[in-house]
Amino acid sequence: MDTIEGDIHTPIAIFQKLDGDQKFLLESSNSHHDNGRYSYLGSKPYLEVTSLADQVYVKDTETGDQIVKNINIIEFLKKNY
Repeated sequence: MDTIEGDIHTPIAIFQKLDGDQKFLLESSNSHHDNGRYSYLGSKPYLEVTSLADQVYVKDTETGDQIVKNINIIEFLKKNY
C-alpha cells in the first residue's frame, strides 16, 4: 500500500492515474468535515462483491470462481469484513 501526500494531489487526479479498469474512490462526506476528510483509493481488487436484492455474489478476480449467498449485503459485509 502506498501513501500519497494529499496537499499536492487531489483524489480525482490520483484516481485518474491508477492503472486498470477496476478501481474505486471513496471519500468522506462534507457533513463530517469537523472530523477530517479522508479519501480511499484502490485498484486491481482480489475480490469483487456485488449484490442484487438479498443475493450477494463474491467473485475471485484471479480465478474467476464465484459464490452466491442469500443474505443482505450489509449483513454479509458485517459478518465477513
